Amino acid sequence: MKNRLNVLVELIKLGRPRTWIFIILSYYIGWFLSSGNNIFYELFGLSAFICVVASTNIINAYTDIEEDKINLPNRFKTVMKIGRKNVLKAALILYICGFILAVPLPLQFLLIYLLAVFDSAFYSLPPLRFKTKPLMSLISFSGAVFLPLLAAWSINKNIFEFPVIGMAIGYWFLTYGTVKNLPDFEGDLLAGLKTTATVFKTLDRAKMATSIILLSPYPLFVMLISSGLIEVKFAILLVMLLPLLLVINNIMKYKSFDLLEKTHTEGFLYANAFLMLTLILTATNVKSVFIILVSVFILFLIKKRKFDSR
Repeated sequence: MKNRLNVLVELIKLGRPRTWIFIILSYYIGWFLSSGNNIFYELFGLSAFICVVASTNIINAYTDIEEDKINLPNRFKTVMKIGRKNVLKAALILYICGFILAVPLPLQFLLIYLLAVFDSAFYSLPPLRFKTKPLMSLISFSGAVFLPLLAAWSINKNIFEFPVIGMAIGYWFLTYGTVKNLPDFEGDLLAGLKTTATVFKTLDRAKMATSIILLSPYPLFVMLISSGLIEVKFAILLVMLLPLLLVINNIMKYKSFDLLEKTHTEGFLYANAFLMLTLILTATNVKSVFIILVSVFILFLIKKRKFDSR
């Protein structure tokens, strides 16, 4: 019994609960945009997508066993301790649990859930292995925020009425995906992986390209707001340029991979802050404030444990 409990704890670690915050925040942005009010649909939909993101992280740990010997040795040891077959089995069980939760919801939600499972599984698994294709890796990665947002919307509204702000947030998160590959540059290069970082051959070029891509959503937001496609209140999101510039400054300044891991953590916190601000702009009410406070509390606990953000 004790051994099984230890395995469960290790699997939860592999599922990386810290990344669930992205799902929760983006899901509720979609929920509030669509004026949802059915609490059972709300919780079933959210739980289904938490199953997906946990499965994504577990499968990623399963497939990246060789790279993790260099990049994330603690995760490598955890996978070997549990057993690779058990790790894969856990991911499959989570997908099935999510499917069961999605079945009672509207058909368009179920279809988006299945798309999320496809995106989640083949982000890491062969033969598609999106993460080894620079552009596809970013598109696939953006699904972690875009698909929960779209799915929450689909519970209450037609997906063909999906607002422009939702698509803009999806693009913003796509650009954030470039940060995560910088600390892994050395391990990915040695493993022969083509990522958004290694495709530029040198770390300095990768850092410059990452910085430019990270900045690109902000001119887009200005254009969409000025053209009336996004509500003016979302102009407040432009203040997030300030913390982003600090992250970019450190990306360009840091030379060692240990320090680049620090910029990844900074980027992780920046991304969460961006989604929190978007949520409060979408719906300034007690519920949204509560969700943000819970997210901040989780981040505080994570920081106290001196986590690595990958």
